[in-house]
Amino acid sequence: MAQFDQVRPLCKEDKWDHAASCKIGGMLIARHNAFLYMLAKLLKLVGYSVAVEERAVYEGTGNGGPDITVTNMPVEGEKTFVEVSVTNPTVHGAAAAAATPLRAAKIVSDAKMKKYRQVAASNGMQLRTAVFESTGALGIDTRSLLK
Repeated sequence: MAQFDQVRPLCKEDKWDHAASCKIGGMLIARHNAFLYMLAKLLKLVGYSVAVEERAVYEGTGNGGPDITVTNMPVEGEKTFVEVSVTNPTVHGAAAAAATPLRAAKIVSDAKMKKYRQVAASNGMQLRTAVFESTGALGIDTRSLLK
């Protein structure tokens, strides 16, 4: 039987935190979707009208679309586009990002805002990010979204 330290993932990477960012095997998407559906369920439980992954519905999204569309946030009739991410703090600048609380979440949130701001605006929607760090920390916008 192989020793634990001799077992390697399919991609042959052996960094200690690799499982949190490996793109092989579908675990990143599975983790993203787990957080996506958990957040959608929480938003529904507190009374928001929620649609998950509306594809090819909004201008500028191609075959994609927002992770979550909320049609009554902050008020009835207003739409909010919520983009969900899960990030590993040790990936974004390694020790520096991990040592600074929520730095990785901010990096990912800023990138999502830059990528989707125009799409949301052209569809008359607000844009919010929900970034979860793999350590359990919630990004600033995520915390305000859940209040």
